[in-house]
Amino acid sequence: MLTVSIRPYYLPREFSHIFHCTIYIPNQHAAQAGNEELSVAIHELQVESPDAFFIVNGDFNHGALMNTGSQFYQHVKSFTRGSAILDLCYTNVKEAYTDTPLNGLGQSDHNLILLLPKYKPIVQRIKPRKIKIKQWTDDGLEHLQDCFDMTNWNVFIESSSDINELTETVSAYIQFCEDTIIPSKQIKCYSNNKPWITKEIKQVINRKKEVFGRGNKEELKVLQKEVKRTVKKEKLAYKRKVEQCFIQNDMKGVWKGLKLMSGYFNSCSKPSVLPGNSFEYANDLNQFYNRFDCYDFSDKVDELLKLPSVNFDSFLTVSEKDVRHHFNRLNPSKAAGPDDVSPRILKNCSYQLAFIFTHIFKLCFTNQVVPYIWKQSRIIPIPKKPIISCLNDLRPVALTSVAMKICERFVLDSLKQLVSKNLVPCNLPIRKAGTLKMQSYFLSINCTLI
Repeated sequence: MLTVSIRPYYLPREFSHIFHCTIYIPNQHAAQAGNEELSVAIHELQVESPDAFFIVNGDFNHGALMNTGSQFYQHVKSFTRGSAILDLCYTNVKEAYTDTPLNGLGQSDHNLILLLPKYKPIVQRIKPRKIKIKQWTDDGLEHLQDCFDMTNWNVFIESSSDINELTETVSAYIQFCEDTIIPSKQIKCYSNNKPWITKEIKQVINRKKEVFGRGNKEELKVLQKEVKRTVKKEKLAYKRKVEQCFIQNDMKGVWKGLKLMSGYFNSCSKPSVLPGNSFEYANDLNQFYNRFDCYDFSDKVDELLKLPSVNFDSFLTVSEKDVRHHFNRLNPSKAAGPDDVSPRILKNCSYQLAFIFTHIFKLCFTNQVVPYIWKQSRIIPIPKKPIISCLNDLRPVALTSVAMKICERFVLDSLKQLVSKNLVPCNLPIRKAGTLKMQSYFLSINCTLI
């Protein structure tokens, strides 16, 4: 077995380098031992370089490549000697080559096989995504806080006729201030980029391409060393970022980083493309997701409206301090709902926005009305499979208003105070377990009503 490590000038970015292994198994009796030795050697190389492209070819003599820890694909389909396929070519990429049989060379008893590249780089198969992002800086946040500090929220309260108008006006004003003060830019995200690829690495690589085109070998050597230093520096920075996820107990970020560094990807992790983006396709998705929503609750709603009103002020209390506390606990990386009020603004401007949202929450509980914009949700279809064949392959994810979640949190805290004394001992062990916690309180409410 002869193995050569190759790093050509042009190589798709999804591969770090190429391992070319040439194999010769002398006879059929040594096939089993040769296959075991070959599998161990290939597995060790894959552990050291999970992103490398492997080419394993040669005379296998009825042998085969197996038990390497990952899947390899055999590309020689034509006969290589008589009616047998003895000369094989394996790669770790599916449909990397197509074979074309040729006549033997001289008096050789083996036929020639021409392997033509069929693989297309990811950057050619998948178009880059254009994403518009906000450039959040400390100066921008200070300007945004000053803007809200100078805002007279009583003007919004006095000029609004009902809670729906007040909520929509406040949400639109917050979004207007964010768009005006916080700058945004559009970036391209290429599917073959590694997580540690940064702007500095791209600048050094572009300089290297320019020097290579000019043919200056001395300057090219200097830039090659600079590329290695920059890549090493950014990889170390990404490693520290993953370690920070361990410290902050961010297990989602931990597993994402480990999969990227180890080269582990399952079939569902590959990027999927929606089969359509038209208005008709969106309507089909809406009808598909609402196919079970066929029950008419108008009679139930009328019965509830006839019930005597309840004074929520007796047990539902909302203060600016409590609102700031819940705002400060928000995750700024979460997405905004239909009102476009992001949790980042609510968290960083909690002192400035606590007054107006406290007033809206109190109106909700006093009038027993939820603003219409808070009842809406934005449905995002998430692919379940790499290839989408039907509407059922898209999982709906609903994005609701962040302010509505805070309002629900106040209701939950009040319910906890009401039913905590009625909880039976058997429910105590499950009160700290997310959904079971809510089930425990609802179970206590039902027992109390019965």
